[in-house]
Amino acid sequence: MVAITSANNDIFGGIVAEEKIANVGTTVSVYRRGIFKVEAGTTGVTIGKTATIEAKNEFTDGAATDAENGIVWGRNLETATNGQFFVMQLGAD
Repeated sequence: MVAITSANNDIFGGIVAEEKIANVGTTVSVYRRGIFKVEAGTTGVTIGKTATIEAKNEFTDGAATDAENGIVWGRNLETATNGQFFVMQLGAD
């Protein structure tokens, strides 16, 4: 199942490789590693810090315990504020 994240620290399966059109097929391909342009959440992101999910498919800086809990999804390659798009390395950590 592929779904939009709706809460902080949702389990993240990857970034969909292409647009999913309703009623066309039952599977999608996802990227698990790579460099992508993604959106910053309400607290923004800082270059060099780990990235974790915030609600609505947005990313935020990871906390120290996030790696222990398995909810680090990559590393921020730019600094951005709420709603800005930035470059993230998915699967970096």
